[in-house]
Order: sequence, then structure tokens, then C-alpha cells
Amino acid sequence: MDPEDHHSTPSQSPDLRQVLVLRPPPVFSVHEQYFSKFQILKAYDSPLPTLDFLHAHAQSVKVVLCSAIHPITADVIRKLPELQLVVSAATGVNHIDMAECGRRGIRVTNVGDVFSDDVADGAVGLLVDVLRRISGGDRFVRGGSWPDAGAVATRLEAMGCIVSYTSRQRKHSTSFIFYPDVFQLASESDVLIICCALTDDTRHMIDSRVMSALGKTGVIVNVARGAIIDEATLVKRLVEGEIGGAGLDVFENEPNVPKELFGMDNVVLLPHRTAFTKEAFHDAAQILIANLEAFFTNKKHHNSPLPESSDLRQVLVLRPPPVFAIHEHYFSNKFQILKAYESTLPTHDFLKAYAQSVKVVLCSGMFPITAEVLRDLPALQLLVSSATGVNHIDMAECRRRGIRVSNIVDVFSDDVADAAVGLLIDVMRRISSGDRFVRGGRWPAAAEYPLGSKQKKHSTPFTFYPNVLQLASDSDALILCCVLTDATRHMIDNKVMRALGKTGVIVNVARGAVIDEVEFVKCLVEGEIAGAGLDVFENEPDVPKDLFGLDNVVLLPHITACTEESFHDAVDVLI
Repeated sequence: MDPEDHHSTPSQSPDLRQVLVLRPPPVFSVHEQYFSKFQILKAYDSPLPTLDFLHAHAQSVKVVLCSAIHPITADVIRKLPELQLVVSAATGVNHIDMAECGRRGIRVTNVGDVFSDDVADGAVGLLVDVLRRISGGDRFVRGGSWPDAGAVATRLEAMGCIVSYTSRQRKHSTSFIFYPDVFQLASESDVLIICCALTDDTRHMIDSRVMSALGKTGVIVNVARGAIIDEATLVKRLVEGEIGGAGLDVFENEPNVPKELFGMDNVVLLPHRTAFTKEAFHDAAQILIANLEAFFTNKKHHNSPLPESSDLRQVLVLRPPPVFAIHEHYFSNKFQILKAYESTLPTHDFLKAYAQSVKVVLCSGMFPITAEVLRDLPALQLLVSSATGVNHIDMAECRRRGIRVSNIVDVFSDDVADAAVGLLIDVMRRISSGDRFVRGGRWPAAAEYPLGSKQKKHSTPFTFYPNVLQLASDSDALILCCVLTDATRHMIDNKVMRALGKTGVIVNVARGAVIDEVEFVKCLVEGEIAGAGLDVFENEPDVPKDLFGLDNVVLLPHITACTEESFHDAVDVLI
């Protein structure tokens, strides 16, 4: 942004550069300083009522900067007889009385398509969230970095397997067969390999119904988290022969493993170690150290230029993460490691002793970072997890406190994928049981040794519709991203919702009034619509309370466009 742009000439009086702001637009939260080249008249900071403030500046204000937070009504416009320009920090203009502006000859501008990419991301995110019932910020997993199913699929395809998958959305980069839910996937598969995150929605996702769909010859391999499977039901079905076998690296209540599994030759058990390779640990160490260095470098950059005090590079470790087994020296050479696990003090007392100095914690899935732990560390700013997931961290408390959380992304994906395929082969071909058989001093006679098994099943340009009713009739989801006008107000009405059908999903990142909200709520409550992802509402900030208890609805507070990058671009357009 050119600092000379928009500066007035000496002959201009100051009021020519006055800009009235009734309510601070969201872009002010990070870039208000860019607007210092103007005299910002902040009505929201004045003790005067808004109308009195407008009256006080009525003869000087020629420009208003606004956002959808505060409507520019005909009444507001009439209070500003000298107004010539309304600059909107939003993409739409439905919060501005365009008829009055047209009558007065007042020009109106907005930020164009600055927010388009961010809103598009938000729309897709809402759709994915609704389809998998992942609702609420406190349940979403920051980073999404769990073992990658694509890595497993690539290995299986190379072995001649027919690969199918279910996911939060179809992967257009792969030709593998997609099923919209795990039940349908199980019905058409011989093997389920589980490598998804553990959330409230995936807990016990593999239940009795899914196991029945998989069938008596089916095999389940779990390299994700134990609680994704209803473990009691799995054990029962294995004992009764209702499942062909299982390869398990994770369990629901680790380190407790159901003893019924110990004597089963069709079950392979590992102690949550599929990701443990030297190569993965090396890569993990580099990421963890980079995250720590970035934090401390940032602190040094933004604070006083005085030499760093030792506590700025302190890192608290409650339990040694697995990566310490071979790479602890990488950390101890760079940071002061506070080892709670080597202290004679109880953990709570240890935390109390360092409460005012600890700003960073390095953790793993072996020691939960609970709200109680977080409350014992009032100066904490960053949690660095050496695990791929964050379900061992109280994310709600972190968000409340503004504590940043990082993890190691997909470092373990390839190793976990290898182990998943290995577990599958082991279960299918009874390799571990064969090893135990031979080590027991035995050799199989005819029909004495159970046979393994192998797989049996061998199973653009966008389409245009002339109206939304026809589009809904042929769609599973409607994503709304159009302008609100008289023609689009309540465009999504009862007729359109019925055309979309009971399995349909609606995502709205446009304006709330594009949907007939009353009718929409009624359809959701009555099960006439499968779900919704809503970033906008008809009468913001009022959200229909009937939506609060619906698990198939995701609600956001009109923030899909709120990214630092889009705000920066918006500033360029606004100024």
C-alpha cells in the first residue's frame, strides 16, 4: 500500500478527509492503523447518542465507512445532508438503503470479491461439518492432522486390492470408490481400516450396526483411536465369531486391553506403536523444535531488545514424549527443559512452583492437558503436542484463554499406513498366530491350523439449471453465496426445501434472509431437511433457539470471511 496514496493537498481543509464510522468494521480489529491517514469520527466512542453525534457533524461529513454491523438506513442518510460517499467494508450492500442513496446521488462502494476465497473455504467447511455431524468449535480438531487414509489406500491399491473409502467429503484427487457413510462402506467391504480423528461424532462410530454390515468374514484394523470402535461390542462379536478378525494398535481404555482378545489367533494386538520409527521421530523432533523456536523468536522480536531471560526459553514437560527416547538432546541443547516427571514434588506442586514463568508446554497423548493443569499455569501461551491429535488437550479451555496449540501434522502418516497394511496382512494370513504356533514347539498337522483368507469382492464443466427449484431437485446440498436482493429474499422457501428432500443439506454463507428462516427451522425440526451449516441469519444477532439442540446443524457467527489475509486485502480496497 503506497503511503502517499489518498493524501490531501495543503489547500484541502481537514473536514474533506473526515470519515464517519458508526460501528467499527471487523477489518479495524487488525488494520485500524491503516486508516490513520483520515480523520476517523468514531460515533461508537462518543458519549453522545448516535443521532446527536450525526447532528453534531452533519455539515462536515461527506464519507461514511460502514459494515453490515450497523445498517445505513434512510434515517441515518437524512441526518447527513452533505454525504457523498458510502464505503462498505462488506461484500454486499443490503445493509444500505440503496433507494435513498440513489435518490440523493450518493455513491456506494464495497470490497468486491476480496472475501470470496475465504467464504468459499468456510462454505465447504460448513458442508463437511454438517455431513459428518461435527458441530461446534469445541469439537473440531485444530490442524486436522491424523494418519492420512490416502497413504493406506495407495499401499493397498499396489497390492491389487479394490479400495473404497468414506470421508467428510469426496476426494476428487483419487479414483477410489466413495461411500457417503461408514455403514454403506462396511456393507460393500471385506475390511475396514480406521484412520480418522477421535471426536464426539466418531466416538463408537464403528458400532454393532456397522459390524453387522461388515459381516462374519470382515476384518477391522484400527490405527486411529480406540474409542472410535465400540470395544465391548467388538469383543463380543469376535468371541461369538460374528467378525472375521481384528488388527488393533489402539484401545478404548489404554493401557487396559480386553483379556478376551489374548487367546484369539484371529486378532493381532500392538501397544499403540505403529508410528514409532526412527525416521518419524526425527521428523517429529524437527517440527516440534521449529514450533518452539518460532514462539521464542516471536517473543524476542515483539518484546524489548534486551537479552532474553532464561524463563523465555523454558519448556515444561509433564511426561517425556516418545520422541525423547532418541532425540531428547535436540531439545535440551536449545531449551531449558523443566522435567516435572523427574521432580520429587507432586505434579500440582511442581506446576505451582513454575506457575509464573512457564509460557510453553511440550506434551504428548500420554498425559492429558486438562483444564485443571491449564489453570495451574496462568502465564501459559503455547502448547506443543508431539502427537498427531489434540484429543488429550482441553481445547475449550485453551480457546477461552487464547492459548495456541500446535501438533506434528502428518509426520506419522506413512509409518501408520505401513503398519495398518501390515496389521491387515497379519490378521488375514494369521502371521502372528503362526509365529506363536511355531514358538510353542508345534507344527501343523492337517486341518489343525486355521487358514487365512484373501479378498473376495471385486467390486468438469458444472451443470447449469435455470432456477433454484430445478437445482434443488437434482442436488444433495445447496450452498448459498448470492447477493441479497428483492429477487433473492426468501428464495429458499418451502417449495425449494421440499425439492431438496429429507437427505438434503443447506449451507448459507451469503445473507440470512435469502432463506425463509421460519420455514427452514420448521423443516429442520420436523426432519424434512437433513442438516444445515449457517454462517448468517435473517435477524442477526438473533439466532432461532430451536436450532441450538440440533446435532445436524452447525452455527457460526457470520465469520467465514474473517481472515487476516482477507482483511489486509479489504484495507487496500477500502482506502
